[in-house]
Parts: sequence; structure tokens; C-alpha cells
Amino acid sequence: MSIRIFISHSVAPRELALVDAMAEEVARRGAVPFIPRRDWKPDNVVPEDIKKEIKKANYIIAIASQEGHHSQWVNTEVVYGQNLTPRKPLLLVADAKVPINSSCKKIVINRSNPLSTISEVSQRIQRLIQDKKTQDLLTGFLVGGLILLFLYSLKKD
Repeated sequence: MSIRIFISHSVAPRELALVDAMAEEVARRGAVPFIPRRDWKPDNVVPEDIKKEIKKANYIIAIASQEGHHSQWVNTEVVYGQNLTPRKPLLLVADAKVPINSSCKKIVINRSNPLSTISEVSQRIQRLIQDKKTQDLLTGFLVGGLILLFLYSLKKD
């Protein structure tokens, strides 16, 4: 099963390269990125197709710039993901002056060196993917061990 990352964004049109670079980095790391469309009204009701993608995602990356015009979309998508059980792990990438009402750590967009921001996000994505693979491996060992114990108990009878 591949790792999926939902990339929510609120950036100026000229900054979409940052969103695309994040998606490329996600794909380069072996995960599947999803960038939602922005043709729906953010009235706190997330469209079903976007809900489906958030539910399928292992993580959410929210990107917000000072000049972004889609913060309502980002807020709605992030809140939806945070209200799921279990809640979706969240990575915030934002300009320093973008107010974030979350306990999540924020990666500040370095305007003088955007590549350093992409590098930092890339490292974080790699850790998320590695943590997920480790978790899946441990789960596999646990399930395998339980199956062996069950089979062993059948053999004794």
C-alpha cells in the first residue's frame, strides 16, 4: 500500500511552483501526492471527492503564504482531517506572518532561499514515510506473531 499525502494550499498564483515542488518531492520520496481543486465554495462543507482523498491520505501538508487567497479552503480541509478518527498527521508550511491556530510545528517559508524550505520539507516527508514504513513493518511482525501463536495452539490440541 502506497503512502498518500494530501497537499492543501493557499498561495498566490505566482507561488504555485512551491506547491508543485512539494508534490514532486512527495513523489520523489515514493509517496503519492494529491493537490485538491479550488473550484468549490469553502462554506465548511468539504466536497465528497475531497473528503475521500483526505480519508485516503496518511498525512496532510498545508501550505499557506501571506498572499494566498484560499485560506478558507485550507482551514476547511485541515479541520476535516483533524476531526477524523484517527486524526490525520499535519505538516504546516507557511510564511512567518500567517497566523496558525494549531499546536503543530510550522516550517516557515524562507523567502530568501526557497530551496532551503523545500529541503526541510523533503527531510520531514522522508521521516514521515520512514516512520510509516516502520510502523507497518512492526504491525506485520505483530500480526505474524499472533498467527504463529494461534497455529501453535491448534497444533498442541
